[in-house]
Amino acid sequence: MKKIMYSLFFLVCFLLSSTLSAQVLNFNENFDYPAGDSLNTHGWVPHSQPGVNPVMVVSGSLTYSGYTSSGIGNSAHVIGSASLVSLEDLTATFNIDSVSNVYCSFLAQVASVGAQVDYFFHFRENPVPSILRGRVMLSANGGGFRFGISKGSTSNITWDTTTRNFGETYLIVLKYEYVAGDNNDLIHLFVNPSLGGGEPSTPDATIPDTTGSDIIVNAVSLRQGSRDYDVIVDGIRVSTSWNEAPLPVELSSFTAKANGDAVTLNWSTASELNNAGFEIQRKSVHGEFIPIGYKKGAGTTSERNVYSYTDSKLDAGNYTYRLKQIDYDGSFSYSKEIEAEVKMPMSFSLAQNYPNPFNPSTKIDFSIPVDSKVMLKVYNVLGEEVTSLLNSNISAGNYSIDFNASNLNSGVYFYRLEASGIDGYHFSTIRKMILTK
Repeated sequence: MKKIMYSLFFLVCFLLSSTLSAQVLNFNENFDYPAGDSLNTHGWVPHSQPGVNPVMVVSGSLTYSGYTSSGIGNSAHVIGSASLVSLEDLTATFNIDSVSNVYCSFLAQVASVGAQVDYFFHFRENPVPSILRGRVMLSANGGGFRFGISKGSTSNITWDTTTRNFGETYLIVLKYEYVAGDNNDLIHLFVNPSLGGGEPSTPDATIPDTTGSDIIVNAVSLRQGSRDYDVIVDGIRVSTSWNEAPLPVELSSFTAKANGDAVTLNWSTASELNNAGFEIQRKSVHGEFIPIGYKKGAGTTSERNVYSYTDSKLDAGNYTYRLKQIDYDGSFSYSKEIEAEVKMPMSFSLAQNYPNPFNPSTKIDFSIPVDSKVMLKVYNVLGEEVTSLLNSNISAGNYSIDFNASNLNSGVYFYRLEASGIDGYHFSTIRKMILTK
């Protein structure tokens, strides 16, 4: 019944807001804490045997080529033991507001596995009940081991068919798939999936257990069981999107810098997966976000990429910017929001044209601190007017005028700015420019 109520709630929300939905990273854990700390001091909550043989933070991080959370911080040491009386189990909770498929990716390096099978990682609900789902199992196999998956038992298990090597780092993706009806949700396991595309069509293991009840996933747990195993875990990511769990578009920087009446946005990505591009959005103080531009993405890559966009001809005021990152399949997510202030100029000024020398076009920038009657004209070396670029009343602000000299001969020219402010102040200045054809 609980699942039906969640499903109805989700359906209503979806119909009302599907066009506004975005896929985000719901949980990220890189164990960036001092080595030797108990993990229960860093937000993970014990749900079994608190403080008894706790999960410890150990020095060094696991690495996996192309994985966003590779090589960050330290890692967690998870052990199972038949000889120890009890060991601590930990849970980290997160918020997923709808009934959506849940993906959890993490790195695992197995040092040893005993003769009996056991599990070291799983999904659960929040508040934490005793129902555990999506148990990641370990089993010794020849000189190595295998990963397996169960929905909610230690007897009904589907095993990955590949024998894995001790001491090697593996990328694990655990997927909880919601299926309409009761007690029929699916659990999928991917081991070292390709990071060069979308979700693989065939998992390494799927458990179709219909005997275990379904849950609403809002937590993950590290389990230290009563059978022997030794695992290092690192780089945990949880999302409702494959593109956010294993390899999202990861912004490593996003900045805004005001210059005159323009704001330049610069951002870089550490990795990208199926990234069609970025829609640049701006919001004024009392407005809503609106799209103002677009930059094509790099598709799928683990290389660093740098982007830039200039928002020009802005009035004085405060502006907020964000990026809407859009995948090829239409899914999207938003960046953090950043702010920039475009200030009113404090004095009259006329900048040197750029480029200079030029052929045949150049830009002329000037600033007006008060509403003024403004004239901007171009003269030849004889002092003859060759063109008038501006002759009107304008508001205070920063301006940029394009000058196309395709109908003029090469040579030296002068441009003059004259402004009469409403405050009675008169400003006049002249600069030289060179046309080279």
